[in-house]
Amino acid sequence: MVKIATLNVKRIPSFAGGNSEENLMSILNDFLSGDNDVLMIQESFNKKDRQIIDTFCNNNNLWNYSDRTIGTWGGLATNSGLKIISKYFIIKGNLIAYKDRINDEWFSRKGCLMARIDFGTENGGIVDLFTTHLQAGGGSKISKWLNWFYGKQNLKADEVKARQLEQCVHFIMQNKSNYPIFIGGDFNLDIDKMNRVTNFKKDLKKRGYNLIDTFDKIKSIPYIYTTESNQSRIDIIFHIAKDNSDDIEYDKNKKYGYSVIDRSVIEKKHLTDH
Repeated sequence: MVKIATLNVKRIPSFAGGNSEENLMSILNDFLSGDNDVLMIQESFNKKDRQIIDTFCNNNNLWNYSDRTIGTWGGLATNSGLKIISKYFIIKGNLIAYKDRINDEWFSRKGCLMARIDFGTENGGIVDLFTTHLQAGGGSKISKWLNWFYGKQNLKADEVKARQLEQCVHFIMQNKSNYPIFIGGDFNLDIDKMNRVTNFKKDLKKRGYNLIDTFDKIKSIPYIYTTESNQSRIDIIFHIAKDNSDDIEYDKNKKYGYSVIDRSVIEKKHLTDH
């Protein structure tokens, strides 16, 4: 049984309430000792994180695929903060930076990151995993000025998220294969709002794929809400399944399949944003 987890690690600047390097190391050690096989990370914006995670993976026979771009404005700001860490071999990876952003997102470069992982024939074979982090809501005075400077002053956050998910669908289709596809991350949209303000599900349906909320399929663990997520389930792992697909088992008692969103790290130590 393959277990996939997604976490927003809140590695933003400390003056903005970001988590410490010690918190990140605790998450990595929990992953190493726990039964999750893959950890999809968002908001790993601290520039030290790549070296920390590379060293940790090298020392513990893990694989990782990370956004290694220098970030916006020639490296003065950060990149997407996306990383995938795996206990199984990562065959290849890819990355896209979203074209649209507003508010405080001018200081990052959010996008979608993909890793093709070989879990072995006994564990379901090769799987394509994507992780993403979409536009957030609020913004500082400086970022509002940047909206005006770049001609985005009339663009709303929900419209940006919809545009980003359109780009996400194109990226998935460009990298698609005959392998099972999952996408997880911090969508900054709950399921209901995602269906109302975006065409994500419809865009995939037009291409012959169903969007399946895996948490809704399993419901094996409680979801941990935080004040910051406003009682909305914005951390989601979807199975992007072909219309006629019946080869994925979500029941964790089955020998083969994919169990998702194990939030034990949050329950134990409350180390993450949400």
